[in-house]
Amino acid sequence: MRHAAIRDGHRDPSGWSPRRRTLRQGLAVLLLTAVLLGGASAAPPRGAGAATLWPGHPAVAPVEPALAPPTGPAAGGGGPGAAGPPGSGRGAAVPARQGAPGSAATEPGGAGSSDPARPGTGAWRPAVGAGALEGSAAAAFIAPERVPEGVAPLWRHRVKPPPAPDAAAAIVVDAASGQVLYAHNAHQRRPPASTTKILTAIVALEYGSLDDVVTVSAHAAATEGSTMDLEPGERYTLRELLWGLMLESGNDAAVAIAEHIAGSEAAFARLMNETVLRLGLRDTHFTNPHGLHDPGHYSTAYDLAAMTRYALANQYFARLVCQPEKVLCRGDGDWVRVLSSTNRLLWYHEWVRGVKTGTTGPAGPCLVSSGERDGRRLIAVVLDSGDRWADSQRLLEWGFRAFAPVAGGRQGEVLGRVPVRDGMVAAVEAQLAGDLGALVPPAVAPRVRRVVEVARAVAAPVAAGQRVGTARLELDGVTLASQPLVAAAAVPLAPWWRRALPW
Repeated sequence: MRHAAIRDGHRDPSGWSPRRRTLRQGLAVLLLTAVLLGGASAAPPRGAGAATLWPGHPAVAPVEPALAPPTGPAAGGGGPGAAGPPGSGRGAAVPARQGAPGSAATEPGGAGSSDPARPGTGAWRPAVGAGALEGSAAAAFIAPERVPEGVAPLWRHRVKPPPAPDAAAAIVVDAASGQVLYAHNAHQRRPPASTTKILTAIVALEYGSLDDVVTVSAHAAATEGSTMDLEPGERYTLRELLWGLMLESGNDAAVAIAEHIAGSEAAFARLMNETVLRLGLRDTHFTNPHGLHDPGHYSTAYDLAAMTRYALANQYFARLVCQPEKVLCRGDGDWVRVLSSTNRLLWYHEWVRGVKTGTTGPAGPCLVSSGERDGRRLIAVVLDSGDRWADSQRLLEWGFRAFAPVAGGRQGEVLGRVPVRDGMVAAVEAQLAGDLGALVPPAVAPRVRRVVEVARAVAAPVAAGQRVGTARLELDGVTLASQPLVAAAAVPLAPWWRRALPW
């Protein structure tokens, strides 16, 4: 039985007291407001693109010279030497970088399947896998503006210049940061000869699988110049052909790889040029995978250094080019082939880590070389050199002698927090997308500072890996190296009722 409420001697016909009726009306108004807010929030959420950066007062911290890591096979793991792990938020020991995002820790199967789609299908792309660098990883290798002649301007009065190379063009680059330490005619377009095969190898790793079986065509076997002595109808794995390509500089191996990956040399050259454009290189155009002379086939010392820096971030490539000799063996040893590198420096210096020779009449003797000492990796390129071995050795030794590493942090190190609007959490950690390090003359290392800039706030949803800031190494206001800061985790958009609350 419903009881009537009585106040001041009067009965409410509805059976509710005035106080309870007022409470019910208030609840109805609150529910209606919530429904209206829910309709307003049904609009598409704001995009989670790159945040607008507000430098404000950036966090500035000194960095210390990086300490030498243990030497030996583990320290030379194949990737570029880079900044070491933070001790107390500053530079610390610098083991060799163990590969960039997307590179393999073991022999990768490349990025493709055992039967990759061929060009012309519209869907053929290098897959994200062990052999490929994509997204922010590839963006880290995009070439900057043109570089001036001689020692880098910032260091001209701080370091003694290297011995003048007997080469038409030359360059020395820090593999970790991309800093150009020395340049001579670095942007002069020249025939690259077999140094072309650096890009041939990396395209093969990105588009193919190391266990793919390649049947050698008559066209590939008939390729002139330096060869791997392939015969028509022979079957090799892509892995074996890559060893023959980079050690013995096999032009026949280059054509066999190109035909397997893309169907023809011309189609493979288009893939090479797509990679060149992706890296932002302006003075390179390839018409074949081996480097035999063609008027439309050219590159520069700078571009070859940039593509080598990109290639060395792939651990398999780095291992491939640093060995003076490789024994191929099948079955119980019934079939054995010994491949020997054409790079003489690999045979005489333990610290040399590759990379590729090249020689034709128009190009002259060429060499792209890499050396590693105390966790630092340098790349030197000499084109049309009177003595490519001596030139390369002197340039690399000069770089190691004149410069010391400073470390600003390792990949994944958290350098700040960014507020998140309308997110399930109030803030997200900002971490380094890659190792942050640079080379400087030892005398100025104490003056290098790390500058951290993060967004004032980002709107949810936030994707893991979304850029939220930048970390730089600076010397007297001049940027030496930089790395993006990215969100350490995803932050989903909060539900409408949570965003409607005033707290």
